[in-house]
Amino acid sequence: MVEPPVVVEPPVVVEPPVVVEPLQKVEEELLDFGGHFRGVYLSSDLALERGSEDTIRSDIRLAHLHVQGRLAGTSVGFRLEQDFASQELEQAYFSLPLGEGGLQVGRFRSPFTVSNMRDEGTLFFLERSRIGALFGEGRKGVQALGSSPSLDWAIALQEGGDGIGQDLLTVARVTHDFLTPSELSDTPGARTSSASGSISASGFMDTSIEGSDGLALDLRLSGEAHSLGVEVLFLGDHVYTGNGYATEWLGKRRLANLRPRSVPWAMQGAILILPRWEAGLRFQDSDNAARESRVDVALSHHSLLGALRWTGQYSQLRSDTRGDAGILQLGLGMGF
Repeated sequence: MVEPPVVVEPPVVVEPPVVVEPLQKVEEELLDFGGHFRGVYLSSDLALERGSEDTIRSDIRLAHLHVQGRLAGTSVGFRLEQDFASQELEQAYFSLPLGEGGLQVGRFRSPFTVSNMRDEGTLFFLERSRIGALFGEGRKGVQALGSSPSLDWAIALQEGGDGIGQDLLTVARVTHDFLTPSELSDTPGARTSSASGSISASGFMDTSIEGSDGLALDLRLSGEAHSLGVEVLFLGDHVYTGNGYATEWLGKRRLANLRPRSVPWAMQGAILILPRWEAGLRFQDSDNAARESRVDVALSHHSLLGALRWTGQYSQLRSDTRGDAGILQLGLGMGF
C-alpha cells in the first residue's frame, strides 16, 4: 500500500497590525497650549494713577495665552506668550541646544528671582513682590543657560530699561537645589508634589542713561501643604526713582522710590488650612527715606473645577511721607 506523500504546510506569517497614530497625538508631541486668566476688583485708599482721583477699579489683569513646542525633525524649541489684557507680547523666543546647556534668542523674562521668572498667574499673591516685579515682563536679548543635578545657571544680555537710552541690561543667576526639587505645576497656586528647596544669587547691571545695578538673594522652600520664600535685594550706587501712586505698590513701576545703597526685602509664606483653602502672609520693606513697607494677607479657595481659584487679599501700606493706606482686592483666576 502506497502511503500518501506528507504535505508540509508553509509557516503562516502573521503580519503585525498597522497602527495609525492619531493626528492629535502627533500634534501634542510638537505643540503645547496653555494660559492664565485673572480678573480683579480693587479698592484703594490711594489714588491709583497720577492726575486721577479714582480709588476703585475692576479690570482683567491677566489674559495670558502661550504656545510652545519644537520644530518638526529638529531640536529647536520655541515659545510664544501673549498678554491680551495689556496687549503686550510677554515672550517670543527660540531655544537651541548648546553643549550641555542651551541658548535662548528673542524676547524672554530676565533670569532674576523666582517670582520674577514665573508667570504671574502661577503665583499665590495677586501680584509679584516689588523685587520680583523689577523685570517681570519680557525683554529682547540672548540668554545662555545650563544645569546639573543640583546647580542651575543663566546669563542674559537684554535691552536696557529706562525708556531713553535702551542700552544693555546684563542679568546673571545661579541656583543651588539643596532639597530634591519637585515638578512645578501650571495650576494657579497649586502646591508641589514633594518637598523642594533652593537658594539662588542674581545680579543685574543696566547701562542705560539712568542706569542701575544690584544683587539679589532668593530662598525658596516648598511642600505639599506649605511654602516659604525670602528675597533680599542689595542695590548699588545708581537707582532711578519715581512718584508715589498706588500702582507702584502693585508692581507697575520698577525701581520707583527705591534709593541707592539700600537693602529692600520681602518674606512670604502660605499654608493649606483646609483641602481647598489656603492662607498666605507677605511682608515687604523698601528700605527708603520714607520707610515704606507693605503687609499682604491673602485667602485663596480652589474650586471643584480644579483650575479655578478665588483670592481675597488685603494690603496695608505704610509711609512716613504718604501716611498709612490700604488696598483691598478680590481676584478670580484660572489656569488651563
